[in-house]
Amino acid sequence: MKQKLKSSTIFFLVFLLLFSSFGTAFAEGSDNEDAQEEKQLTDDIIHDLTEEEFDELRWNIFREQLMLYEFDPEAEPSDEAIYTTEEELAEALHQFQADHDLEEASTYTEEAWEKMNELLEEQGYLLFIGQDKEETAELKHLLNELDPHEERFQEEELTTFYGIITAAAVKSYQETRELTPHGAVDEETYSQLSDEWALFREEQEAAREDEADHDLEGREEEVEEDEAREEDMDSDEESDLDSEAREEEADAEEEADLDSEAREEETEEDEAREEDTDSDEESDLNSEAREEELEEEEVREEDSDNAESDLDSEVREEEAEEDESDLDPEAREEESDEEATEEDIEEQDSVDSSSEENEEDESVNEAAEESFSSMSTFSTADEGLVFEDGDEAPEIREMKLELTKLGFGSFPSDPSERFGPVTMSVVADFQSYFGLDADGQVDPETFERISEEAGTYFQDFQEGEGIQEFKMMLTSLNYGSFPSSPSDRFGAVTANVVKDFQADNGLIVNGLGDSVTMQTLHALAEDVLEGSSLELPYVNGDEGPAVRDLKLMLTKLGFGSFPSDPSVRYGPVTMSVVEDFQRYFGLTVNGITDQQTLNRVEQEAGTIFQDGNAHSSIVDLKLDLTRLGYGTFPSNPSNRYGPVTSGVVKEFQSSEGLVTSGIADSRTMDRLEQRVAEHYDATLTLPYEDGDQGSAIVQLKKDLTTLGFGTFPSSPSVRYGPVTMRVVEDFQEYYGLPITGITNQTTANRIQSELNSRYRDGQAHSDIVTLKLNLTKLGFGSFPSSPSNRYGAVTASVVSDFQRANGLVVNGIGDSVTMSLLESQVGESFIGKAVVTANSNLNVRRGPSTNFSVIGQLPTGSVVDVISEENGWYRISHSSITEQPAYVSGMYLRMETDGLSYPYQNGDRGEEIVEMKQNLTKLGFGSFPSEPSEGYGSVTERVVREFQAYYGRTVNGRFSQSDADFINSIFNSHYIDGAEHENVRELKRNLSRLGFGSFPSNPSNRYGPVTAGVVSDFQRHHGLVVNGIGDPRTMQQINDEMAKIGNNIEYRNYQMTVSQMLNRQMPLRPQTDLYGGGWQNAREADVRRYIDPSNFNLDPNSRDMFQFLVLSQTSGVPASQLNNILRNRGILHNTGNAFKQAAESQGVNDIYLIAHALLETGNGTSRLSDGSFEVGQINSNMWVSVQPQANGSVRKYTLERRFNSANNSWSWISRRDDNYDTSRLDMKKTYNMFGIEAIDSDPYTRGSVRAYREGWFTPQASIQGGAKFISNNYLNRGQDTLYKMRWDPDFHEAALNSSISINRSSFYQYATDIGWAYKQTRMIKELYDQIDNPYLPFEVPVYR
Repeated sequence: MKQKLKSSTIFFLVFLLLFSSFGTAFAEGSDNEDAQEEKQLTDDIIHDLTEEEFDELRWNIFREQLMLYEFDPEAEPSDEAIYTTEEELAEALHQFQADHDLEEASTYTEEAWEKMNELLEEQGYLLFIGQDKEETAELKHLLNELDPHEERFQEEELTTFYGIITAAAVKSYQETRELTPHGAVDEETYSQLSDEWALFREEQEAAREDEADHDLEGREEEVEEDEAREEDMDSDEESDLDSEAREEEADAEEEADLDSEAREEETEEDEAREEDTDSDEESDLNSEAREEELEEEEVREEDSDNAESDLDSEVREEEAEEDESDLDPEAREEESDEEATEEDIEEQDSVDSSSEENEEDESVNEAAEESFSSMSTFSTADEGLVFEDGDEAPEIREMKLELTKLGFGSFPSDPSERFGPVTMSVVADFQSYFGLDADGQVDPETFERISEEAGTYFQDFQEGEGIQEFKMMLTSLNYGSFPSSPSDRFGAVTANVVKDFQADNGLIVNGLGDSVTMQTLHALAEDVLEGSSLELPYVNGDEGPAVRDLKLMLTKLGFGSFPSDPSVRYGPVTMSVVEDFQRYFGLTVNGITDQQTLNRVEQEAGTIFQDGNAHSSIVDLKLDLTRLGYGTFPSNPSNRYGPVTSGVVKEFQSSEGLVTSGIADSRTMDRLEQRVAEHYDATLTLPYEDGDQGSAIVQLKKDLTTLGFGTFPSSPSVRYGPVTMRVVEDFQEYYGLPITGITNQTTANRIQSELNSRYRDGQAHSDIVTLKLNLTKLGFGSFPSSPSNRYGAVTASVVSDFQRANGLVVNGIGDSVTMSLLESQVGESFIGKAVVTANSNLNVRRGPSTNFSVIGQLPTGSVVDVISEENGWYRISHSSITEQPAYVSGMYLRMETDGLSYPYQNGDRGEEIVEMKQNLTKLGFGSFPSEPSEGYGSVTERVVREFQAYYGRTVNGRFSQSDADFINSIFNSHYIDGAEHENVRELKRNLSRLGFGSFPSNPSNRYGPVTAGVVSDFQRHHGLVVNGIGDPRTMQQINDEMAKIGNNIEYRNYQMTVSQMLNRQMPLRPQTDLYGGGWQNAREADVRRYIDPSNFNLDPNSRDMFQFLVLSQTSGVPASQLNNILRNRGILHNTGNAFKQAAESQGVNDIYLIAHALLETGNGTSRLSDGSFEVGQINSNMWVSVQPQANGSVRKYTLERRFNSANNSWSWISRRDDNYDTSRLDMKKTYNMFGIEAIDSDPYTRGSVRAYREGWFTPQASIQGGAKFISNNYLNRGQDTLYKMRWDPDFHEAALNSSISINRSSFYQYATDIGWAYKQTRMIKELYDQIDNPYLPFEVPVYR
């Protein structure tokens, strides 16, 4: 029911149209009641309103909706707010805006209107005052039918608006039914209306059955008379008498009842004659007449002589008169009331010739299966007639009703069961109209066609998505006034619109969407939309709806003055306006709309900086405008862009000589940024902090980018905001400075110091020779034995490789951190880590004694790397010490060997070593006994090196925390004995394809001893370490082997048709943004296009194909390639190894994970993903989330999980409490890389608390956890392609086939957008294009 108005134009049209319903309220208080009464009876008097009257109308709307919003059924009338004065309403409006964080305004704005409608819908109101919906017309119709004595609405008042009159009618209805009387339609009222309507229709049907029983008695007498007449047929004179009698009776009957004889053939005439039978003589005449009539019919069939032909002509003339009478408009008027009850008609199921058509045409209404079931004996005939002249059967009566419903003939509401000449004539008309052989005889084809046309999907009381498209086509041809997203109901309003269409186009007027009507409608609609396929570029003379859209966008941006509904023609005026646009935005000026021009128009028209949008960047826009003296926004303005903001932007544009549109387009934003920079440059000095602006900040961002921090664009903004602060914090942390996010003098000096390192591109120095030799010694680069002293691009690339391999910031510069680590690794023995224990700062000296100068200090508690030991002095490395060598006294260091801190190394002892050896043995490294010793000796060191080398880890013989985490990820994967997961099925299938094992075509999802044995065989065959585990090396080898055999496309055959799948989807109301104007219900044809894989390019190199990529298989590329993708992507920078490990351990495609994370984090910049939010746990069901704001303030939100015993479910309660004391809590930074549980209404609180509950306190933990979530919640359900995530075909196949079962009872569809799966492929395909030789398995659905 939710349907928001999207523009202020529509919003004020609502006010205009509502006026007719609000006339009563408006009239109160007028001195001239007669004048006011006359005013409210018309719909066009709104044009005569004064400005004061219009303002009062606007307040009336707010008043009525506010009273409904505050309605309390248990309150006393005296307690309810009345809001009789404008001051009371203004105060209520102000309070409403404040309560809901809306932009302050003195009128009932569109923003407030939308919020009020949203709140009323949340309260459970389905229809209420102020709405413009098609369902309102249906509601009024129901109220009229259910309470006809009330005369609530005249026929011309059945509009789609819900005004004060409608509200009063609903309230009256509620009061008489003892419902809650608030004047709106809620679930209770809707249920009561539905029940009464069903009962009403049952009573109508019962009345018709009684009438039918009465008529049956008359027909029995008629049969007796026919038998008597058959015995008396032997006289021509009796024939003359019969003719005279019939003429006299026809005259009498025409005067008495035009309907009776005029709509039926000779058998109905006998019924009429029964009413006049007062004497035996007249009965004899009737008998003789009937005999003569039968003789005449025999004569006609045999083509007799002229005398007999004359008699035949007389009969035909008489029948012609009867046909004329059949078409009597009065009779059709009386019969029209009966049409609505004849709903559910369809051809017989047993007709072999139509069964295939029924299989393909899934749109036929299921309810039609119940009608005409009694005709099955006729419908099975392959040859011959179903009905012909002279037949009688109950089914003929039903057929006549269907013909009348279709607009052929005018049989009475309860016609006879006889098939005579009149019926033949009507059937012939039907056949001619629908392109059949017009012989008036009902053969199987005609019989089925009558049933098919009468049972059309497009008729009163039907519902379905196809009806939406039907209404849209009518609207496109200017029939009806359906909204842009009409309902899926075919009601009385729709039927009337169809009748208008049929009348205008010379069709049979029946109000049904029969096949001829539908063909005509489609043909005309296609003609109107012929221009929709208009291709770029648009040039002078082109026509099409796309041109109209272009004009609307240009007008919106302030170019041209096209009307609100412009033409579809691209003429000289349009070219001139396009030239103005191109000139203004620096494009090639030619007046032709090419792809570049159209893209720019759409980009500028789609900016977030326009009326109706909400975004955090709008806050900054308002602050900048205020700084420059435009507008009077508060110090903490809202994030909404309303009419006030639009007006202020217009003022700025006007003063700057820009196009005045009220939209902050790119030129407006550039000019604004320029003026703000000029404003700040005069006063900007160190330190730089949040809120500062100026040209110096642009240079700061460029310097940070050069050093590898942040992902600022090549032309960054002048603003120092939260993103810049975060990047500065990263820089400070990396180089050992106090972490404040503020660029003070120390930070600025350090930036320049690192930038000016002698180890950078373009420099020459003797120390660069030593650098190159050291890099070569460590295996990086291949410099000659006597390299040059120049630092060029090659050297920078090798340094980048070293930085990447060691988890450093990659910038290609030999900065202090890089040089310190490089020197520590060159020919030095690494002793371990140590903690500074001095009571005060510990001096760091250039050599191993107090005779050397001090080069820095380390605070107590600092952890350093100990490189070597000389006479009680330790050579150390620390990120804050930029010079080497660096020494400290051993008296003030404590080695971290107690308790076996990582890394474990030669000489260590402890229980931890035992567990490490057991894990290494399980992975196939070493041959330690089942209960190994606690010592870490040379043998253990060798085994650790083998393990590190095999898995591509840093090889040093020391077992690090990272090594331990890596092993744990393997043991927690889906590919180990005892695990169960959908991805195991794919593994088994791949092993079978490669000739290993003999798994069935549909293997189980369990990884047991048999699977482990097959994996061991594969490992042994390919020279891998044999452990029976699907570890990263094994899975990579399987992918490589699969790539070698080629044709990685599997086809999944589904036991259902595309139409069946479509019928399963349409009731779910799939959405699309294809039609413009936001999200709308998708048309059936468009849904079909996205469901059917055959509509896509199935070339493995095409983007289309990637919606069928199997996401349970990794790309198989090394982490270094993933890091190339993630370079300079904020928090995701250099996390390739984490993604690779997560993908391999959880069985999720690594590129899909990266694409998902880039999208959810805004390329690694979202605050939810980067640790900005800290969370602490208050109790087992309550948490607090601390969220820094852009202006430097901090907001705190508590989130409580409550159990609702009434409905046996949990719910979340979020409250803002900035004063909450978090000092006693263990607050942790949280990272949510995939936006898990970040619901639209409360993304930061829910998302950060979810991260806390999952233990995502590092980026790596979040990546691993997100991969697990995706694997368990989608891939483990069998939805391992984007296509399956969107459409879930496996579930729908099982629902349609009892012989097919799946391990779940509910369907899961990731999105409602019909184009979702395809849209996701853009980024995935782009990322795949950046890597070399990936493994690409596809699974393409094939429908029956």
